[in-house]
Formats: sequence, C-alpha cells, structure tokens
Amino acid sequence: MYKRLQVILTSTLLLAVFVAFSSNMGAQSANLNSGCVQNHWNFPVNTYSDPQIYRNFDKNLGKYDAGHRGLDLYADVNTQVNAPVDGEVLWKGVVANKPTVTFKSGEYKLTFEPVSTPFSVGTPIKKGEQLGNVSEYRDGSEHCDRSCVHWGVLRGDGNYLDPLERVYKKKIVLKKF
Repeated sequence: MYKRLQVILTSTLLLAVFVAFSSNMGAQSANLNSGCVQNHWNFPVNTYSDPQIYRNFDKNLGKYDAGHRGLDLYADVNTQVNAPVDGEVLWKGVVANKPTVTFKSGEYKLTFEPVSTPFSVGTPIKKGEQLGNVSEYRDGSEHCDRSCVHWGVLRGDGNYLDPLERVYKKKIVLKKF
C-alpha cells in the first residue's frame, strides 16, 4: 500500500511540474512569436516611421569578394543623422569625393556617407544626438538612385555586420510539442 501511495504522489508531482512547465513554455512561445524587438541601437535617420531601405546588407563570402557592406537608407539632403549608439567621432573627411564620417562605439566602427559633421574627432556623442547631416553628392551615388545615407558597421575583428541586426534582433522561437 505504501509503495502504491508513493507512486501516485510521485506521478502527481511530476504531472504538476510538467503542466506548469508546459504552460510557462506556451507563454514564452507566444511572446517570442510577436516578431522582432528593438535592440540597443537606433536608426541613424529619423523619418515618420522606420526609414525606407533602398538596399540591404549583402554579406560577402571573403574579405575582398563582391557584396554590399552596409545599409542604404533613403534620406533627403540636409536630413539630420543621429548617433545610433553612444560613441565618439573617430574620423571625418572626404572619400571618393563623398563627405564621410566614421563613428566609434566600443569595438564597432560605423561609417556614414555622404554625411558631414561639425564635430571634431574625439567628440563624444550620445545615442540619439545629432552626429551630422546628409550632404549633397554631386557625382551621383553608386548606392542609391536619389539621396540616401550609406551606413556601414565594421567590428573590431575586421568583419562587416548588417546594421539592421544592431537595430532589430531576431528572436528564437520555441515550438510547442
């Protein structure tokens, strides 16, 4: 009799734990299925909603292979460009006739073109504060068919990253059995 009672109590306890775990997993699954969530970076250009993307990041296979190592966002000339994350101005100048700003945040170097900044190299800028403005590029952009900002992200190990993954992170979805 004692052995049978022990089996019943153990089975009941295991069932209760299983039900609690399953209902908790269902709640987590429902939350995870809600789509992407905001990560720790912002888009560098503010529009009425998320910026229009002209061209997405296209990861190259090798260091010198063809690819698009950044994200092109439509933005009119003089549109304000904000720091997507806390950091500092690392470099500003002209590359291939385009005003360019490089911004450093931790191990990341963020490049924006054609963008001009009034700030000196080393100036700290907080997330969301103005970094510069979209500049006119008279030779036409190889990135867009109209005015846009090219935003590149280079990690300290030399790998280019998709800026969208810094803004939105993908969620892992757990499926119910």
